[in-house]
Amino acid sequence: TRFFPPRTLFFAGALARGLQQSSTLKKSFHPTVGVGAMINFGAAALDERWINYIISGWFISGSMWTLFGSSDEKLQHEKDVEEMLKSKKSFW
Repeated sequence: TRFFPPRTLFFAGALARGLQQSSTLKKSFHPTVGVGAMINFGAAALDERWINYIISGWFISGSMWTLFGSSDEKLQHEKDVEEMLKSKKSFW
């Protein structure tokens, strides 16, 4: 890679996966392993190695994020706002 070392790119992929798993992105963007394999195959065919590190970080870190409790459940402040809207109370 020209600009970033492989560890940094792997870490960027892992952070993107953590963001995806802990937000509502998981419902709209959840690629399969086959998608990752095709991206890696295309990158190898074009001799672009940098994308392989990002994709590897994405797919390898998925189980790590699950192990440490990352989920797409609603955050507590979102629950509080929903309860307030249901009870029609205002902040003021």
